[in-house]
Amino acid sequence: MASVRRVLFVGMNPGIERHPTVQRYSAIGRLHLWCDRMDIPYHSFVNAFAHPGAFKANQIDSNFLHAVLILHDGPVVALGGTVSRILKSLGAEHFCLPHPSYRNRRLNDAAYEEECLTQCMVYLNAHQSPSGSSST
Repeated sequence: MASVRRVLFVGMNPGIERHPTVQRYSAIGRLHLWCDRMDIPYHSFVNAFAHPGAFKANQIDSNFLHAVLILHDGPVVALGGTVSRILKSLGAEHFCLPHPSYRNRRLNDAAYEEECLTQCMVYLNAHQSPSGSSST
């Protein structure tokens, strides 16, 4: 399926580790692998919180995130339950993938990971028109 999808992935916040050899084992590295497996050559990405490290819900710039969601023309995918809860609080329709961190032990089960990606592809296909633009 080689359609162009306008997918917005919403992450939690930037990781602290920035060493180049760690990149292939980073959450963003796994996200890129997932995009390849789901045939998503191009996507948009935004974090709910702009800074690495711990944060509190009241530190989320809801106005910024809401503006990004309004401007985005396509389906939205949350990376993890925390981000999904933030998007729900903004009333944003989205699909929730598990957080792609290599610390996420549930993703050690290849069958679980594949099922998550399959469900995400079903969601994306249901929210895309044949021309590649969003149906919502």
